[in-house]
Formats: sequence, structure tokens, C-alpha cells
Amino acid sequence: MQRLGQGILDYPLNLVGLILLGASLLAGWLTRSKIVIAMTLWSVISLIPSRYLMLLDTVSVVISLFVPAAIVIAWALQAVVNSLDKINLPKAVRFGLAPLLLFLLAMNGIWATFAYPVTLDGYLSPSDLKAFAYITEQLPADEKFMVNLERFPFSDILMVGSDGGYWLPLLTNRQTVVPPMTFTNERVTSPDYANKLRQMEQLNSQLASDEGLELLVEENIGYIYIGERGGQIKAGDLLGSSHFKVVYEDKPIYIFEVVQ
Repeated sequence: MQRLGQGILDYPLNLVGLILLGASLLAGWLTRSKIVIAMTLWSVISLIPSRYLMLLDTVSVVISLFVPAAIVIAWALQAVVNSLDKINLPKAVRFGLAPLLLFLLAMNGIWATFAYPVTLDGYLSPSDLKAFAYITEQLPADEKFMVNLERFPFSDILMVGSDGGYWLPLLTNRQTVVPPMTFTNERVTSPDYANKLRQMEQLNSQLASDEGLELLVEENIGYIYIGERGGQIKAGDLLGSSHFKVVYEDKPIYIFEVVQ
């Protein structure tokens, strides 16, 4: 759950939403609302495949729960509106409550926009683009790159790149070791592709070892790319090996050629 961020509750709108959801759930269960009970069961059942069977990414499931949460909160707001209709309040008060609520939420959101810094954690940086230009202009088009890999904890074969190297195929038309995220739903030509992918992820931080070098040769990998964001591959490990030659350096970005 750390991918949701340790400070997720610090954001005002998230806190407001959770408070509204908690109050709505309590009211719904006390009044035995069918829609609230149904949405609660839906949410619990949705979490089972990710939490216990590891068939889905828990974070993705939690994010998707905004749908039942919105329905439950909407039910509660409608119940409040119906209750107000039964109270003999001035028309101006009744019709002004909804705009007032929207105004307060909007002001809360505007304040959060200015008060909280935007987290910049992109995979790609301007420095990566400069390195990509070098690759496009100076390196052979048929070369294959090893890049930093990051594996999702709920799967041993679902992986993505952890830095700008993830964008190499699109922006330089070069092949890398990381597949599209959807490859598990597609056909692969090699029956041992999944095992090779596991090996590459396990040896991602040990490329200078005998096993790592053997894998690089076996997979016909000619270059190593380390992006600005970085990952498991450490430039220091490769700099100390005679099997790797620096062809591009713009710290912390490195491109190493694999020396046979």
C-alpha cells in the first residue's frame, strides 16, 4: 500500500471524502439501506482477489473503489436533502445549502492546490531526452538495451521500467528487455520468455556478476541504460568492471556498452 503514498491522508479532499464516506456508511447500515449494504459487499468482495488470492493489484482495486464510495456518499446526501424537505425551512436556506457545500469544497481544493507541492516523480526527464538523441544518432538501430526493471509485488512476471529507459522503444525505436505491461494477456513466441524475464529482474542489480554477464551475452544485449530516476542497476558496479565501457555520461545518466 506504500504506492498510495504515506501522506495520502494529509490532502484535505481525501480526508473530507473519507469522513463523508464513514458517516454515510454508518447511516446506511443503521437504516439498513440496500444500496449501501450492496456497495459495501461489492467493495469487500473486490478486495478478496487482490488481498488473499493476489490476482489483482491491491492499489488498483483501492483506487477503483471511488465508484461505490461515490454512490454511498450520494445516497447520504440525497437522504439529507429529503430530510430537509420535511423541515419547514425558508426556501432560500434550502436552495442555498447545495451551492454553499460546493463552494466550501471548491475553496478547500483551491487552498490545497496552493498549499501542497506538486510531486514530480516522472520516469522521463529532459536529460533522458538528450541521451535518447545520442542513442538515435550514434548507436546502431538493431542494438538491444538492458534497462532498470521494477517488479510488481503481486506478480513475479509483471514488470515495468523504473526510469527513462522504459521509454526507449517508443522514443528511439530501440529494443529493450522490458515488455509491455499487457504481455501476460498476449501470445509470446518463446515458451521460456517468462523465465528469462524473471532472470533479468533478479540479476538487474548484479549485471557485473558471472551470471549477469552470461545472461547479457545469451540475450544479445549490447548496451545498458541508466536513467536519471535510476533503479536497481548501479553505475558504480559497472564502472568497476572491464566488461562495460562508458559511451555516454551525463550524471546520473549513463550508457554502457557491453564488452564481450
